[in-house]
Amino acid sequence: MQERSLEITGDEKRFDKLRSTRLFTTGALTLDLLACAPALLPFASTHVDGAGPTQLLVAENSATYQSLTQALFTLPTSTRPDTHVVWGAGRQFPISAEHVLLLDPAPASFLYFGDLDVAGLQIACDADATIHRVTGGHLIPATSLYRAALEYGVPRPDPSNKATPAHHAQLLAWVSAELQDGVEKLLRTRTRIPQESVGLTLLLRCPELLRC
Repeated sequence: MQERSLEITGDEKRFDKLRSTRLFTTGALTLDLLACAPALLPFASTHVDGAGPTQLLVAENSATYQSLTQALFTLPTSTRPDTHVVWGAGRQFPISAEHVLLLDPAPASFLYFGDLDVAGLQIACDADATIHRVTGGHLIPATSLYRAALEYGVPRPDPSNKATPAHHAQLLAWVSAELQDGVEKLLRTRTRIPQESVGLTLLLRCPELLRC
């Protein structure tokens, strides 16, 4: 989009400024008409070569991204899952998720592991919508990692939980069935478990958690 903006207007930032004006919001002018599209927001990722269909495994936070990557590399290539490990960078991932289209090899499945709180679950739901729009697939919970977070994590107050029961129900709809009771209790009691509860030490001790 910036390149096309420069070509047409002489200002690479002009289209960015115009997109919030009535010219764009009314549909009188669109990026399609201008034959351009926004550049995909990139994300940090590491491909861990392994066996089986390639999967995408997204960690909301950077420490967990690093721990998952390190732990996967300790497993034998012949038995570890072929995985793109991605740092979602929190609320950026629902936007940057379109970048999955550029990954090689292309992932056959999309897994997410984030904080067990309202903010983290909302990120997952929003990113699922993006993944579905661009790939036709769905972003699903990394169940083994969330299960470990519920088992080993210590609930603490969730300042992001100002949601209504109806909003809680929407978030729970994304969670896999076996996790719903534990997650529902966190939402109801307005507590949270950070994903860092599943750290490198635990991942190395229980490598089966990496087979999400």
